Formats: sequence, C-alpha cells, structure tokens
Amino acid sequence: MSDTTGGGDGGVTQQQMGQAEQQQQQRKAAYEEAKQTLLHNALDQNALARYNTICMAKPEYAHKLEPFLIRAGQSGQKINDERFRQILEQFGSNAKPKPPKVNFQRRRVDSDSDDD
Repeated sequence: MSDTTGGGDGGVTQQQMGQAEQQQQQRKAAYEEAKQTLLHNALDQNALARYNTICMAKPEYAHKLEPFLIRAGQSGQKINDERFRQILEQFGSNAKPKPPKVNFQRRRVDSDSDDD
C-alpha cells in the first residue's frame, strides 16, 4: 500500500503539493499585480479605460496588446488615448479577419422521385 500522505517512502506529501500550489498562486498573483502596475504606468486614464473595455469585449485581442503595453510601461513611456487609438489601428491592420466560411450540406433522400 503506497500512502503519499505520510511515511518515509520518499513520495511527495499532500502538504508539499499544497505548498507548491500556494507558491504558484502567489507567483501568479505577483505577476498580475506587476502587469497591472505597468499598464497603469504606461496608459493615461482615458487610454486605460479604453483598454479595460477591450479586455471585457475581446480578451484575445487585449492579450495580444499586453506585451506591447507592458514594454511601454517598462521603458517609462506614457501612452495617451490618441496614441493608443493609433496603436489599435496598427494592430487591427496587421490582423486580417478571416471571411466567414459557410458549408452547405444537401440531404439526399432515398424517396426521391428519380426512380420512377
């Protein structure tokens, strides 16, 4: 019987797993806090409001913008709303939207009048 909750069998205990998970959550929280600080430093109030709106509406698009905005925050740049709109236009022109793909599937019915 291999019990991982105790004994000296060299296995990882649940307490150690819990501590590792807790440390990982702390690192993730610290990263998110640092990211938010950099975003607040990089964007003025109107640009930050626009960014938050994008985060709510299109999170995948906001995720693509994050590295650029974080680098701006790290370098000490302050992005106003007008500059942020220009950045959004640049990102929008780089990403070509895929046209919707429509597939028609016609049903074939055995009771067609072709057999007459």
